[in-house]
Amino acid sequence: AQIDALHVSERTLLDLKTTSAWKVVNKDYDKYEKQMNIQAYLAGLHGYEVEKIQVVVICRDWSKVRSGELNYPNTPIQIVDLDLWSKKEQELYIRERLELHFGEGEKVCTDEDRWMRPESFAVKVKGKKRALRVLPTMKSALLYAADNNLADSKYSIEERPATYTRCESYCAVSKWCSQFNATK
Repeated sequence: AQIDALHVSERTLLDLKTTSAWKVVNKDYDKYEKQMNIQAYLAGLHGYEVEKIQVVVICRDWSKVRSGELNYPNTPIQIVDLDLWSKKEQELYIRERLELHFGEGEKVCTDEDRWMRPESFAVKVKGKKRALRVLPTMKSALLYAADNNLADSKYSIEERPATYTRCESYCAVSKWCSQFNATK
C-alpha cells in the first residue's frame, strides 16, 4: 500500500499507473479506486486527511492518430478523479479483504478476476489455419456451416476451450491453486 504522492495542502492522494490507453477508453478504474481508498484510509490513520483521490494514467500504447476519436485520450497522460468512499465504506472493504485473505480455505476467483476467455468453436476450411468464423457454441458453428453451404468434407470445427489468461500467465500462485488446476 505504498503511496506514490500525497499533496498535503490540497488533501489529494495521487497514484501513478502505466497502462493501456484502452483502460481510459473503457473507464476501467475499479481496481484503482479500491486500492486508492485503502491508501486514503491508511493515510488517515497517520494523520493525513484525504479529500480527493486521483490516478495519473500514463498510456504506454497511446496513438496521436487516434487521439481525435470518441473517448480516446487526447494526450498520453491523463489525470482521473476517482470516487472517495466514506471511512465506513473503506473500513468495510478492508475488513472483507482481510477475511478473504485470512479466512478458511482458498479464495475462489471470479471469471473476471481470472481474465477468462470463454470456450468457442472455430469454423475452418480444411487445410487452412485461419477460421472463417469463431462462434460461442457448437450449435451456432454448425448452423453457420449449414447457412454457408459448407460441405462436411470441406470444413472442420475446432473446439477452443476456455482460457484463463491471468492464471496462466500472471498469477504467482497458480501452480498451487486448486481452482486453476481443475481447469487443466
